[in-house]
Amino acid sequence: MKPVADISGANTARGRDRALVLGGSFAGLLAARVLSEFFHEVVVLEQDAISTETLYHRGVPQARHLHGLLARGAAALEELIRDCALS
Repeated sequence: MKPVADISGANTARGRDRALVLGGSFAGLLAARVLSEFFHEVVVLEQDAISTETLYHRGVPQARHLHGLLARGAAALEELIRDCALS
């Protein structure tokens, strides 16, 4: 597995060095973003190769299913991620 993201938060670490997130899915990247508030470094490990052209991950068969995001979820994402405008 290769690290696919190094996500840094706005706050400094509080005595913790590194957090490890297994899986670079949407949920994994959101978890990494939250962890970045508490750890100096967050490493995300993903088994599939990721590129800008990647639509679906080989290890995520449900990715092709229809998904929805409710208004409160969109608002929470906008709070967590700068420059994220979902509404």
